Amino acid sequence: MIKPATESTTDNNISKWEKEIKSLLSKRESVEALRVALVAIAAADTGTAATTTTPCEQRQRAKENNAKIIRNIIASFPSNGRNAKEAISQLSTIECDVLMKYLYRLLGNGSNSGGTMGASMGNNNGVLFRWHSELVEKAGIGSIVRVITDSDGF
Repeated sequence: MIKPATESTTDNNISKWEKEIKSLLSKRESVEALRVALVAIAAADTGTAATTTTPCEQRQRAKENNAKIIRNIIASFPSNGRNAKEAISQLSTIECDVLMKYLYRLLGNGSNSGGTMGASMGNNNGVLFRWHSELVEKAGIGSIVRVITDSDGF
């Protein structure tokens, strides 16, 4: 696994772990792809939140790109929900919070946030709600509270 970006969320840093994610997805290793994305996003978020000199537009673009990546990973899972539960069961608390943050971002922007959801998701937010349900079951209401009260927003 590559080291996540900790100093900035530049396009170069994002593309490094995005390439690894695409590689994992092509090998049908969706759970590992999800974990790589969540760790990289969490590291980038915590590494830049207080000291960033990045313009607001660049941070917004990075968040939108992160949402696309998470959306594509979720779309790579079979829609039966069993695999979502298995994947979520392997996540740490921080990874659950990051996933919750991006589920809300995707739900808030509609299922077409940043493009199409992919063939397996269509325009149906039901998949995102299923993931949300499984995530709440594992992480609890505390994850929702942490995401909603996060000063960086979602």
